[in-house]
Amino acid sequence: PFTICKSNNRLATALYAGIPTIADSIPSYSDLSKFCVLDDWEYGFATYLRDLLKAKEQATPANGYIKARYSIAEIGSQWAGHLAFINGRMA
Repeated sequence: PFTICKSNNRLATALYAGIPTIADSIPSYSDLSKFCVLDDWEYGFATYLRDLLKAKEQATPANGYIKARYSIAEIGSQWAGHLAFINGRMA
């Protein structure tokens, strides 16, 4: 139950830096899954060790995705939308 509320900060930070990443999945990692290997450590290690270029090619596009999805402007816009919704409902 604890992982339901965890952020994707660790995975996003590694992928933002272009680091090929293998991890256990948690709900907040789902939108980054195409840039890493989740839940299959044996496959992930075998694949990444066999072909580091392929591993980096999988991780590299995450940088642009993370900039677009998790920038201060994007997060601020989402917060503004949520607050406007709340204020509209409370009025």
